[in-house]
Formats: sequence, C-alpha cells, structure tokens
Amino acid sequence: MQSVYKSLKSRKSVRSFLDKEISEATFSMLFDAIRWCPSSKNTQPWKLVVVSGERKKILSNKMIDAFDSGQKPEMEYDYDGPNLDGDLKIRATGCGKALYDVLAIDKGDKKKRIEQWKKNYSSFGSPSMILIFKYPNTGASAYIDCGMLLQSIMLMADELGLATCPQASLAQYSNIVKSEVGYSEYTLICGIAIGYEDHSNLVNSYRTAREEVISFVDFI
Repeated sequence: MQSVYKSLKSRKSVRSFLDKEISEATFSMLFDAIRWCPSSKNTQPWKLVVVSGERKKILSNKMIDAFDSGQKPEMEYDYDGPNLDGDLKIRATGCGKALYDVLAIDKGDKKKRIEQWKKNYSSFGSPSMILIFKYPNTGASAYIDCGMLLQSIMLMADELGLATCPQASLAQYSNIVKSEVGYSEYTLICGIAIGYEDHSNLVNSYRTAREEVISFVDFI
C-alpha cells in the first residue's frame, strides 16, 4: 500500500495511457474510498460520471470537432480570473514551456502545439474519463468541496496503481458534454483522465517544479 506522503510526491499529470481498461472492481474500490471525502456541512455537492469505451470516443470527437470548427471554449464559471501576473504567470508559462520542451515542439510551431492541445479532449487516450459536476444553487464552498474530491480521487487512484490527469479542458464545452451525459442543471467543474500510465511515452517524463516551503508558509 502507498502512503499518503508517497502518493503526494509521486503523483503527476499523465498524458499518455496504455490501452488497458479499468476493471469494475478497481473502480468500486476507488469510489468506495473517495465517498468519505469531507465537504461543508456534509453536503457532498457533487455528481460524478464515468465515460468509457465508445461513448467516450463519441464525446471526445464532438469536442474536437467543435474546437476544429472554431467554436470558442467557454467554461460555466470563471476559471482563470481576469488575468495571471507576477509569480503566477511565471509558473504558468514555465509549465507550458517544460511540456513543449520535452516534446521538442518549438514555440513557433503552432500546428504541433494545436495538435498536442487537442489531445486534451480525448483525455490523452485514457480508457476512461471522470466528469465532476457541482450541484446547482451552491456557493463557493461547493467548489472547495469538489476540489477536495478531485484530490481524493487522484491520491486513491495512485494507491490503486492508476494514473490521472485533472483536466479543466474537459469542461470547456459543457453544452456538448451535457448533451451526451445529461446533468444539464448542474455545473461541470472539470474532468479527470484516468487509466494506466504508458511509461514508454516521453511525455510522461515531464514534471513541473514546486516552490520551496519557505516561499509560501509563514510560521507566526
């Protein structure tokens, strides 16, 4: 069994998966564990949808078609805020640069960058994607609760030998997603690519840096 400490340090966003389905028993263990995730007043303001197989292909292709046709991605809530600046912009820029450097995609190669981006909508070829919806008529606490749920999924998945990638991009075409899976009255928060890591793919050697503790913690 993994420790929480080990899972926190070893977990990463995986962008290439093996062609291997996740068993029903493994999913059962995952969801039985994460249902104990904390939430404000125990409201548990979430609904999850697991999309796999042919239904996943259909949904992914519809999102890719929308992107190719020029339909502007638009989330149901303010994801990034008005802008990123200062240290946040530096980190975000460095995150993208590190990925493209690993893939040897030049800054000016717009075509390859777009092709890499479109892989988001197929959840990087994972056998399944998990969609996280927030109950309607809930406040900011529900976003915090869904964030804790997201982290719980990723840590438990790591313990079960699964790889994940949290994806806001899977919520960029919420109208398409909801037309396929329902939950029209809910807010689509994000998705998660989940499956088994393809260790042979160079993209999975990509890791992001983290700030030292001293830079973000004050002891008073």
